[in-house]
Formats: sequence, C-alpha cells, structure tokens
Amino acid sequence: PRVFVCEVNPNLPIEPPVAVAYNPEFKFEQCNYFGASVGAFRRLGDKHGYRLVYVHQSTNAFFVQRECIPEQAKFEVQFTPRYSWPPDPKSRPWHLLTDAEID
Repeated sequence: PRVFVCEVNPNLPIEPPVAVAYNPEFKFEQCNYFGASVGAFRRLGDKHGYRLVYVHQSTNAFFVQRECIPEQAKFEVQFTPRYSWPPDPKSRPWHLLTDAEID
C-alpha cells in the first residue's frame, strides 16, 4: 500500500521504540500497557520504505511510501503523549525493539 495508518499507544513518548512483548495470552486490562510507541512504528516503517508524516491526536500515525513523497516535502510531526489510561498495576516491562526484530 502507498499509505497505512496505525493506532499507537498515546501514553508513550516517541522514543524509545517500545512495545508490549508478544504473548498469545495477552489481555488488555484497562491500563496503559498495550500496543507500541510511535517510535516503534516509525522504525518499522523506515525499514520497509515508509515515512511517518502525521500523528492525529496522539493516537493515529500516518505513513506514506517514500517513493510517493516529493524530495522537497518537509514534515514536522507533532506528538505529545496523552496520558489517557492509568498506569499498569502489574508494572510489566516494555519490550525495547531491536533492529533484528524489525527485519
């Protein structure tokens, strides 16, 4: 696709690139422990030829294929964490993405 949009965790800063570790038994528990940071999706998009161009209300990240973007185009992505969920009562650690995982 030329464009994709994904929902990010608005509670997390852009960096570091973190996500919930894969667990087939995972269940959302009405807290801030879910999904991934904008930075995690940005690294994934970069690796596969996409550029982050916009984040809507700190929740939806918009990516466009680099070949579809004019060279002179400039994007200043605005993102402010929005703490909309309470902290994780279990204090589970975030998984820091590595380059090997993004391949």
